[in-house]
Amino acid sequence: MRIFCSSKQAIKKRVANRYDGTFVKTSEGHMVVVSSISRWNVIFDNDSPDGPPMPLLGARSATRIGIPFVSRDGFTWDLTRRRLVGEAIKKERERLAGNHEHTWEEAFETVRPRLTTPGLVLGYGDFDYEFSIGTNDPDKMHQFLADDSYREYLQQRSTVFLTAEREDEWLASIAEGLAQDIGVLYVHCSRLVKDETEVQELYDLLDRTIERLADIGSAEPVRPGFLGVSGRLQIDAP
Repeated sequence: MRIFCSSKQAIKKRVANRYDGTFVKTSEGHMVVVSSISRWNVIFDNDSPDGPPMPLLGARSATRIGIPFVSRDGFTWDLTRRRLVGEAIKKERERLAGNHEHTWEEAFETVRPRLTTPGLVLGYGDFDYEFSIGTNDPDKMHQFLADDSYREYLQQRSTVFLTAEREDEWLASIAEGLAQDIGVLYVHCSRLVKDETEVQELYDLLDRTIERLADIGSAEPVRPGFLGVSGRLQIDAP
């Protein structure tokens, strides 16, 4: 495990070097790193505050990594592993992996009646209970998660805090002249992400997820334009 230096600027410099990124000034005045991953542009930001400042301590550290995209249908959602129940489900599923006498599927059917019914039931068994899911379009969310391999991929991840929004406050705060149909898919960690392996996992998570959004027709398969003539971060429709 390799750890980036602890200062925000040092972390961004290492991310820029690792992913051949460019430093771009935001409308708030701080710098973010913009890199090309597959066919998408990715923004790495560890300077935008995480909520209001705390008394005596100042702004709380956070890391946001996001992929802007052109939204075709206004589909918005968020997906987070539930802190207690979700983590317990993941741990027990991993413990029973490969156990032919007591399978995870059998174990889950035993404990399911004792669990609180999720706010959104999509029909995906333990996945519905492992993750907290919110969306403006449950039918589209069902379609988005219909890929078995993608659900399994999410369940294998150690950390999942995914959000897809239009008119997102974070993106609007750092970009000038945001076009109306621009959405953003991002992960938000309420801490500085320093581990190089974790950064790579989060980039991979975003890349796989945005491709899934493109597969179901929610995201244009062409990335938005980026830098404007001002030299500051601008995101326009392609």
